[in-house]
Amino acid sequence: MKTAWILAALLLFSGCTPTLLKPYPASSDSISASAEPAPPASSPDASDVPEEPSGEPSPSPDVQPSASTTSSVKREPAVEMTLPEGMPPAASDAVKLPAQYVWSEAGYGLELLTPVQYTPGDWDTDSHEEPRGFRTGDFFLLKQGGKSAVANANGAILTGFDLDYNDPRWCSKDGMAEIFRDGKAGIIDVRDGSMVIPCAYQAVLPRGNGLFEAEVNHDLTLLLDQDENTIFEMERSDSCYLIPEDNILALQQDGMLRLYRMDDYTPVNNTSCEKLSLLRESREEEKALLGVYTTGAWGICDSEGNEIVEPLYDDIGHFQGDYADFTLNGKMGVLRYDGEVVVKPEWEDLIVYEDCASVCKQGRWGMITDLDNSELGIELAYDFVGAYGKGDYAVFERNNKFGLLDRAGNEIIPPRYDDMIYQSDRLATGYYLVQGNRPSSYGIVHDGKIVLTDNHQLVLSPLNGAAAEGEPYLLACNPREQWGYLDKTGKFVIDTKFDRADEFIAGRDVAFVSLDGEICLIDRDGRPVLETVFTDLLCYNPETMVGMFAYPDPADPEEQKVCLAQVTFPE
Repeated sequence: MKTAWILAALLLFSGCTPTLLKPYPASSDSISASAEPAPPASSPDASDVPEEPSGEPSPSPDVQPSASTTSSVKREPAVEMTLPEGMPPAASDAVKLPAQYVWSEAGYGLELLTPVQYTPGDWDTDSHEEPRGFRTGDFFLLKQGGKSAVANANGAILTGFDLDYNDPRWCSKDGMAEIFRDGKAGIIDVRDGSMVIPCAYQAVLPRGNGLFEAEVNHDLTLLLDQDENTIFEMERSDSCYLIPEDNILALQQDGMLRLYRMDDYTPVNNTSCEKLSLLRESREEEKALLGVYTTGAWGICDSEGNEIVEPLYDDIGHFQGDYADFTLNGKMGVLRYDGEVVVKPEWEDLIVYEDCASVCKQGRWGMITDLDNSELGIELAYDFVGAYGKGDYAVFERNNKFGLLDRAGNEIIPPRYDDMIYQSDRLATGYYLVQGNRPSSYGIVHDGKIVLTDNHQLVLSPLNGAAAEGEPYLLACNPREQWGYLDKTGKFVIDTKFDRADEFIAGRDVAFVSLDGEICLIDRDGRPVLETVFTDLLCYNPETMVGMFAYPDPADPEEQKVCLAQVTFPE
């Protein structure tokens, strides 16, 4: 149980997770053209004194960039999205909507962009344990006759219905998305439909900056540019990180870390390296930090190969702000980004946050509240102490009860709660969350009194990117699975009366909901400003307001057909 709520606290308070290139698993066919990288993991062994890195700037011939790649990465100018060219022809099994399929007294409308003739796919919109509202995306995959076509965020159908249908994620990277044809993967530009990487691979992943990770087989992956030139060949055990802010590509291969400029792939540095981990992305004027494992120990270098910490440690964690935990001889401490040890390795367990660390010795937990002076601010007197994070208070546990401490160690809420209690920036000062027993379920307390019982599901993190930062309304679901909206004091400002609901869309002050089984738009008073006959919204784009709307098939009411339609706003 403790593990679960520690993770929950980290998600709520920290929000600093490094981005990795995930490795593709590999197989063993012969290769013919391009395939790419796989990434890392960090788990150390013994701690020997490491050798000095070689510092040689030039890679060995077997891992030079492909000879076909002699120019810099191709960076295309911004692509304008193609607009629909009228309504596609209706299929023989297209569903006819009622004469009036939309109502609005506020000047909103819904313009059909396609007939209601596509099938919604095989995925179940209600199969997710966590609440998700309505999905957002920047393209749509339309299914018809067992095949699919890509439509862009404007609703323009860009391809023929000759693609395989796969469970869509709806989001591209820099306008690039993976598609499948005859079981093989490629990349399409979802803004205009141009084919960037042909469908010839087991999987292709856009990595940004005009680069793609293409799996040829279980054992071979290629890093390709937009002209399908092979930049590097990667085996299953290799690791690769793209660090565009530093213009660096980091490749761990054959016991070496090889660093290249991303614009022309000229070598920057070589150093001995058996494993590689990205510990921190670059920020402002500071370069990214890499964990380098060699001769049985972990050290740190920057993205140009300059050594920050020599390889001495059993393990080094990812940075949370300026600090990372490390392990030496089975004890844990804290390193600063410049390599200085700010907390000596004397702790049996330790969790580092942006400005403090929970520490444990002989089963008792306390808190170092100022990492630069490493002094205990909260004595070792608790079953656990969690993060302060961005808030003023930390959760603590004593005798299976939970309360809150201030930064001076005062118990501002005594340990009276059976479940975890913590602060959230989604609530007003003095209002706290109490963990419930169901996934995503919470209560809210204030001045020791229950404001909201802990059997409500609350959406504390953005569901889909449609809502603005600082959104004042909080989505809540009651035990009868009806949705409404809370303000920052836990008071319902829109009652729980919706079958499903979504966050308010940034800059538009409207939200999609399902009311009495039909899709509507509501304003901040909870009043429907647009009502439709559609029974589901599979995905929508919050900028263009084009969505995939579903309607029951009269020939088989258990089945639905899908169309693209665009919400129009009052003049």
